[in-house]
Amino acid sequence: IDELPAADIEHAGSAALATLAGCQHVKPERQHGRTQDLGDMLQSACDGGSGLACETLARALEIGDGRGVEKARVAALKARACALGYQLSCPPPGGP
Repeated sequence: IDELPAADIEHAGSAALATLAGCQHVKPERQHGRTQDLGDMLQSACDGGSGLACETLARALEIGDGRGVEKARVAALKARACALGYQLSCPPPGGP
């Protein structure tokens, strides 16, 4: 691992996370000479019906990058994840 470029290590980690989040059927596309990023892969998997990918993307957006959280998008992703049957995204009975 010490000999691998940081970008290769980051790509391997992103690919592993994407697989865990249900993105294994989403093929990375080359865009402007770079592989599609993990957020794009999660969105594609969510659009394709993976509730886990929707929830994973929502959580990533909640953590954010310090520039603010897109609360409406997070809520929409969690609602879609719930509608797709990912129960951990569903509000508790009698909750919000």
